[in-house]
Amino acid sequence: MICTSPEPIAQAKPAVPFITAPGNAGDAVIALATQPWIQAQDFPEGTTVFKGGGLGHHANLHEALAQLPRETRLVIAPTSLDESSAALLATFPHAHVHCRGEVSLAIARRHGISCELTPDLAFTLDYTPWKRKGAGTLHCFRGDIESATNFRPADNDDISLRAHESWTPENCVEAAHDFIRTIAGYGTIHTDRLHVGIVAALLGKETHLHAGVDHKIAEVYEHSLAHLPNVRLVGTGAINRGPAPLSVIIHQHHRQDRKASVMDLFRKVGNCRVLEAISPTWESASSNVAVRGCSLSHLRALRIFGSSPVLVLEDDAEVLPAAYEQWLQTDTLPADCGAVLLGGDVEHHSPAPGGWHEVQPPFWGTQAVAYNTPLLSQTAFLTNAYELLASNQMGPNGNGFGLCYESILLMALHSVGLKLYCRHDHAFTTRSDPSARSGEIEPPRFHSIRTQPTI
Repeated sequence: MICTSPEPIAQAKPAVPFITAPGNAGDAVIALATQPWIQAQDFPEGTTVFKGGGLGHHANLHEALAQLPRETRLVIAPTSLDESSAALLATFPHAHVHCRGEVSLAIARRHGISCELTPDLAFTLDYTPWKRKGAGTLHCFRGDIESATNFRPADNDDISLRAHESWTPENCVEAAHDFIRTIAGYGTIHTDRLHVGIVAALLGKETHLHAGVDHKIAEVYEHSLAHLPNVRLVGTGAINRGPAPLSVIIHQHHRQDRKASVMDLFRKVGNCRVLEAISPTWESASSNVAVRGCSLSHLRALRIFGSSPVLVLEDDAEVLPAAYEQWLQTDTLPADCGAVLLGGDVEHHSPAPGGWHEVQPPFWGTQAVAYNTPLLSQTAFLTNAYELLASNQMGPNGNGFGLCYESILLMALHSVGLKLYCRHDHAFTTRSDPSARSGEIEPPRFHSIRTQPTI
């Protein structure tokens, strides 16, 4: 059949390459909206689109970008930027970034990146098929480094973690629909997950969106949600609980046997974030596992959260509530206190004023250490700790272990004129779980120091 219509036949747009990276269920919602958004744009030939979302905090996103040729005509779908992600994007001369808010836009401009304001892609979806009244309250608070609240109610359900994949427009549908359907079943939502909040808001739910550790949530709220009467932005300190300073739990995500321990720490300690434990490849031999990884994990927590006192917990730590409340009264710390040991086997110690004991070597266990980071940051503590790690041999040509973190911590503190202190009664012990180092069940660390100090 010959077409005699005077109108030209529409030509299908060529496919635009789309680069994704692992993400949670909220990222599946972004992926669901990505292909229609791409098709609605008039991108020049040769354009490559990179997934939307938050480019800060997530090393896997930076790694995926860093592998691209710098001459790529790159479009970043609506995202939030921090300084490090902007510095990386600035190395692409043909990059254009769609920013989800004014703060990210300002960062992009400071780095000389072509940019514009564009709402998160989740705002482009039609939620009509899922709209219903719903009932009950969903508490959905995250437990990673983006969390800025220690509020972890007993019914907390981080539904974003029910699905995790490198989402594409082809594989995201089921996960995105399930995510939206779950939110639709509730009447009220309290969350610091951005896409839980966006979906809840657009479904008409009473939405209490809690700000995170950076500008991401606040800027999306100001740009795209502030006009909605059913949405409230909640400040970071509004519902914090407990006596702890900022707390970091070091945890290997594949250790399913320690998930319950981590959640118990969230409930009892409060103000927690989770950092993935560092497991260097050179420690893959069973005799080496978790030696330097423990040191590097603690020091990484101090690098990231070093502006205020920080309590670093390993994921086998167990709270001893009777002794916990007295520990973190920082106004009573000795003037030369660089860190406080909250648990471990301490045989050698000397009494100090105010009920403190100076920890003397050797001691065992760093499952709970409160770092006086405002004081440490004025010294070369971190530099010295890394130097000690780098200068001690590891692996099959050495003794298999090198310096454990107990030695690193004491030596680095003493090198800057500071000390490690503890109280008589520890606030933490350890659970009887298999050791990452030996694979064997190890006994809990002592609940208190030895009653007779050895000086």
